[in-house]
Amino acid sequence: MKSEYFLGLDIGTNSIGYAVTDLEYELKKFNNKAMWGCHVFEEGKQCAERRMFRSARRRLNRKKQRIQLAREIFAKEIAKVDNDFYIRIDESALLKRDKTTDSKYSLFNDTTMTDKEYHERFPTIHHLIMYLIETKERPDIRLVYLAAAYILSHRGHFLIDAPKDAIAEVISFDKVYADFNNYLVEGEIPSNWSFDIKDELGNILKSKVGIKEKQKRIKELVFKDIKRIDKDQEAIIKAISGAKFNLSDLYNNEEYKELEYNSISLQDSEIDAKIISIGEMINQEDFELIMRVKALYDWSLLADILKGEEYISKGKIALYEQHKKDLKLLKYLVKSYKPDKYDEVFKFSKKNLHNYTAYSGNFKSSCNDPKEDKLSLTKTTNKNFCDYLKKIFKDISVKSEDNEQYDDFKARLEIDNAFMPKQVHTNNGVIPYQLYRYELKAILENVKTHYAFLSEKDEDGLNAIEKLLSIIEFRIPYYVGPLNNYHGEFSWIKRKAEGKILPWNFNDRVDLEKSEEAFIRRMTNKCTYLAGEDVLPKYSLLYSKYMVLNEINSIRIDNVPISVNIKQKLYKDLFENSRRKVTKKRLQDWFLSNQLISENQEIRGVDEEIKSSLRSFHDFKQMLVNGILNEAQVEELIFRISITTDKQRLRIFIKSKYPTLSEPDIKKILSFNYSGYGRLSKKLLTEIEVFMPQVENDTSIIGALWNTNYNLMQLLSQEFKFINKIDNHNALYYQQNPSNIDSKLDEMYISNAVKRPIFRTIDIVKEIKSIMKKDPKKVFIEVARQKQEKKRTKSRKDSLKDLYKGLEQEYREEWSKRLENVSDDKLKSDRYYLYYMQLGKCMYTGKEISLHQLMDNTYDIDHIYPQSIVKDDSIHNNKVLVDSSINRIKSNNLIMPEIQERMTGYWNMLASKGLITKEKLFRLTRKNTFTDEELVGFINRQLVETRQSTKAIARIINDIFPNAEVVYVKAGLVSDFRHQYDMLKSRDVNDLHHAKDAYLNIVMGNVYNVRFTKNPLNFIKSKE
Repeated sequence: MKSEYFLGLDIGTNSIGYAVTDLEYELKKFNNKAMWGCHVFEEGKQCAERRMFRSARRRLNRKKQRIQLAREIFAKEIAKVDNDFYIRIDESALLKRDKTTDSKYSLFNDTTMTDKEYHERFPTIHHLIMYLIETKERPDIRLVYLAAAYILSHRGHFLIDAPKDAIAEVISFDKVYADFNNYLVEGEIPSNWSFDIKDELGNILKSKVGIKEKQKRIKELVFKDIKRIDKDQEAIIKAISGAKFNLSDLYNNEEYKELEYNSISLQDSEIDAKIISIGEMINQEDFELIMRVKALYDWSLLADILKGEEYISKGKIALYEQHKKDLKLLKYLVKSYKPDKYDEVFKFSKKNLHNYTAYSGNFKSSCNDPKEDKLSLTKTTNKNFCDYLKKIFKDISVKSEDNEQYDDFKARLEIDNAFMPKQVHTNNGVIPYQLYRYELKAILENVKTHYAFLSEKDEDGLNAIEKLLSIIEFRIPYYVGPLNNYHGEFSWIKRKAEGKILPWNFNDRVDLEKSEEAFIRRMTNKCTYLAGEDVLPKYSLLYSKYMVLNEINSIRIDNVPISVNIKQKLYKDLFENSRRKVTKKRLQDWFLSNQLISENQEIRGVDEEIKSSLRSFHDFKQMLVNGILNEAQVEELIFRISITTDKQRLRIFIKSKYPTLSEPDIKKILSFNYSGYGRLSKKLLTEIEVFMPQVENDTSIIGALWNTNYNLMQLLSQEFKFINKIDNHNALYYQQNPSNIDSKLDEMYISNAVKRPIFRTIDIVKEIKSIMKKDPKKVFIEVARQKQEKKRTKSRKDSLKDLYKGLEQEYREEWSKRLENVSDDKLKSDRYYLYYMQLGKCMYTGKEISLHQLMDNTYDIDHIYPQSIVKDDSIHNNKVLVDSSINRIKSNNLIMPEIQERMTGYWNMLASKGLITKEKLFRLTRKNTFTDEELVGFINRQLVETRQSTKAIARIINDIFPNAEVVYVKAGLVSDFRHQYDMLKSRDVNDLHHAKDAYLNIVMGNVYNVRFTKNPLNFIKSKE
């Protein structure tokens, strides 16, 4: 067993295949059994999924704790009048036989008041709240408790950064609009949203009119006589009106069309969850815009709830009265004009019947289908209910005396929650805690003259009012985390004193400074490449510079890289001297204005929009220029802003660390919002230096990015020596700081879902090492990508339909008609899809393609960039449907000049209509051959692994097998090999295919490794 051997690993999220061979690819044997096999296990759950359940559990527990604290405060006083009050509430959900009290009521069981009298007197909790705020009588203490418990359990959000008593500021439109306007101004986004229109815009937003009418009024106000409105401005109008809008329009970014939630409405009941999802998919600066727009819309919802009143409950009572009035009107209209529908509207209960029964949730048993499961019936929405009523009253004429109320009825059916509005609505999520606190304080201040215990101070030096208000105000600071440190994995709290932590003793029991320090240490991630080094904040000045340079270093004119001097000038002009978003069009304009390109030349190498920017640099620019702060101080402030959302804590830090800063400067810094971390450390970017001939000096990575046009991945290739310095650093670090595998994985950004297969892999390779008694010569690893939830995307048929709308009328009608009879399943075939994308013509001859011969050998799918040169199976960028005879002539070459001369006009037409991508057009019209650097790049894509999970496994395997060479095998290679040689794979028969894939990883991995060597350029040169 001491001969040399190869080890192959196929690592999935819930399986591991392994194989051990000699250097001739023969399977090794142990105890007369072939050394290959598979291990299958349950997939690990994502941290986010576990965190979601953990957060929901904590939220519910804290709600219960708030109510329990209120009970303790009211307990003695309530016991004087009703010993069983709390017991009845707790047992209200039980059947009578399961209760410990002999009462049929849930709340009151007195001779003077029962639940019946209570509900007649107070139809809703808001009637009770207003009674307690306004009454001059001595109210029942149980009523005070019920109101307080409701407010404490529904205490609103903490998103508005305003003092707890500043009610006018909370409900004011001024700050919301100023934040929105400032974003547009600071981002240099051209707009007509001036402060002059603020008040009128506020009135329009809170007006009870339909979405279309609201859009119309806003357009007239903001854009007056301007007929053509930019689509991003149009999207803002749609958004704040509650209409559907596209993120791709809002941000002028075509790439966002591919997002799961490109088309959204702020009126959507699930919008908060969707916004969180969107925040994870788009960049932070873009995300801020949608949050500012949403703040405008949320203000309109809050204004609608309050209806000009100072108390929430007054607005809610108005809704109740409106509902009552509307119900009376609806019954009158149904009885008068649709009497045959009365039972259906008010009595029937049935699935998908959106009548009043379903809207109110008061499901009846009478008139129901006996087969209908009553428990399966669910409440319907206001929109569905209104749509149902529109159908009922479609095309009816009413008496003249009913015209006015019928017209009002029809108009309100078109407006969300305007007809028969409910008090409980998703819109309640926009109410801030300050308004609920205002009501609770008003109740307690009003009744304290009748109940002395509310004003009496206890052993804590506080009275009941102060304690109740502290409960509603209290929120555990994010940097303190969970208060129970029993599970240390999720807790980092530092205490001043032991004992139960309560809202009113929190500052005495918890050490905020030490807890914040522990939080910062916990939140600071480690560098992707340098072990033990902290990463930079995502908006750090240094990291922002790296991100921009790494992106623009790939810019090419047609296919020729720009010079370093031009790149540096571009960086200064478009990024340092302007904070406007840089798009491909702006780049094109800059090159044209500097006479660096001609009109027909194209900018390549970047997306339609440069995703990186120097946002934080521009935020602090004036302070840097005026010498108020230096770069190191700005970096420290950016770091603090990135880890905190508590502006008060941030203010304390700034004042103590930078006492010379003026109040306006502090206020400005507090307005900045940064979040997230990068993947690289300051040491990696600035302190790892090697000699580079291109720079003629020792240089750091950030220096190389500035003084050359290489990107980070190129700089970390074997051509340069940065990677050697990094490996030496890591080896020394782990030698000086030995750690277990768990600690190493924590430093490598490895999620729990990926950790599980890593641990299983380690057990397997350790056992193989103990059997073989030595390290393998090479270890070949392939790591499967994690399964992502499938997102809804447009079908190919729908995409084609949309594209055909841009064709000339003759083409549009013909091809839309042809497409109608084609199924989605048929279009899953690349041949059919390309046929309809190319409008039925061969891309090399321009001749009509016979649909009847489409699936035989008459036609081929050709790779524009030959497969012998680059592995690119993209149907959008590299595949075309062509006549097989001309394809044989083209062979493994770029497209011949005579084909380009004949077909360029047709290709341009297809590109202008979106039927082929710009990249495909470029490849079709490319005239120059591939450079050595491009060929190396093509090969490197198959050899270089960029995923952090794969690098982590490789690093761990290097620790176990220090004398082995680790070789990455790209995921698609084995699959292509199987297809080429008809090697069947069935997941249904058994799991042995994992072992076979591990074996094939050895074969394919070694072929690539031996053929291309560590430097693919050597291979390219040897072929010349």
